[in-house]
Amino acid sequence: MASDWDVLVALAGAKFSVTVLANGEARFRQELPPEELVESAAARIRPILLEKDPCSHRKALAGLGYFCRSMPHETAWVKEARAEWQARTAAAPARETGYRVMIGATATGH
Repeated sequence: MASDWDVLVALAGAKFSVTVLANGEARFRQELPPEELVESAAARIRPILLEKDPCSHRKALAGLGYFCRSMPHETAWVKEARAEWQARTAAAPARETGYRVMIGATATGH
């Protein structure tokens, strides 16, 4: 996936098609990459994302900050990178991240 930027961007767009059948049912279809490809990518990125993992991104940035502590420009860059990572990964329970719509038939009650 990472080798084909256009495919990656298209996948991130989460495009899907909707087909409405004669009986009123709707079918949603989204083309996704093979499961093995997604599982492989998830296994590779998982350690970076998990805070408890020894090689998490934030811990790696902390290590860089330690080694760059005598270089003001690099220290500032690491601090900015850590702040941006924190802002992007911090839990935001007040923010709505999704919703579900259910429609019932008023005539039948279903």
